[in-house]
Amino acid sequence: MRDFKIENGKLIKYNGKDQFVVVPEGVKSIEFEAFAHTGVIGVVLPDSVEEIGMQAFSRCPDLVRVEFPPTLKKLGYAAFEECERLLEVDLPPGLTEIGDNAFHGCLNLERVSIPEGVTKIGYMSFVKCQKLKEIVLPDSVVEMRPYAFAWCKSARKVRLSNNLNAIEKVAFWNCPAIESVEIPNGVTEIKEGAFTYCKAMKSVFLPDTLTTIENRAFSYCCSLESIVIPRGVTKIETETLGLCTSLKSVSIPDTVTRIEKFAMIDCKNLTEITIPPSLESIGEYALGYYIDQERKSGPDPMTDFIIRGGKGTEAERYAKDNGFTFKEI
Repeated sequence: MRDFKIENGKLIKYNGKDQFVVVPEGVKSIEFEAFAHTGVIGVVLPDSVEEIGMQAFSRCPDLVRVEFPPTLKKLGYAAFEECERLLEVDLPPGLTEIGDNAFHGCLNLERVSIPEGVTKIGYMSFVKCQKLKEIVLPDSVVEMRPYAFAWCKSARKVRLSNNLNAIEKVAFWNCPAIESVEIPNGVTEIKEGAFTYCKAMKSVFLPDTLTTIENRAFSYCCSLESIVIPRGVTKIETETLGLCTSLKSVSIPDTVTRIEKFAMIDCKNLTEITIPPSLESIGEYALGYYIDQERKSGPDPMTDFIIRGGKGTEAERYAKDNGFTFKEI
């Protein structure tokens, strides 16, 4: 017990030199930096522990595994931040919240099991977990904060909770191995940059409940071939589909009234598009323009771009003003 400083059930500091540590029974919380910067490799927590506090295990360079008790309810801010050798995490069923930055920078984390009962995934909680292979959120999750899984460069599979209302800002930014994603019914917003640089993403399903797709939500998804915008959406924002260089088909519903500037810039394989009569405004370089990456020039108009739409509509105006072929429907 002399290796542990414990006060009123709170483990304040581990002062020992052992690499494999069993925390004494009766400890209810692991406090601020209790194990931080130590050389522990493995830790077993007793059934009495209910909370792991701020930075409790942060920057433990040799930590490989932690056995969590079923009594654990909360992981605090940066609890395991930059534990670069941590390989697998099995979170217990009693857990309700994963705090901000909880596993930020766990570069070798390959697998994490998030149990039913967790309601919140914190800000940047798994950012830069570069070897994480899949992301599976139970249906108990109702909130996923910005940057939650950004830079998870090995994740191919994503399964989202059916009870999310929004995909937050930059949630999956630069996850280049994700191949497809299905946004569940109930989601109303996909926020700025949510899937930017998901370069392997070939398909995405958007639900009828969706009303807002923010700036750059799918920009640089250079394997995406088609997308159907649901009827609840009224505006296609700046660079929403920018630099989706494999995109061949975009279905725009008659609820959309605005397409903002650069919305589909440099979609080189999108050679024609049908614009509904509901469109009131199409912004500068929104459609039919590409960027010459070799010459680092542009935007330049595509010579073979076709716009289909109604006579006297915004579609015809944009086509004529930009020198594109217009075909009346």
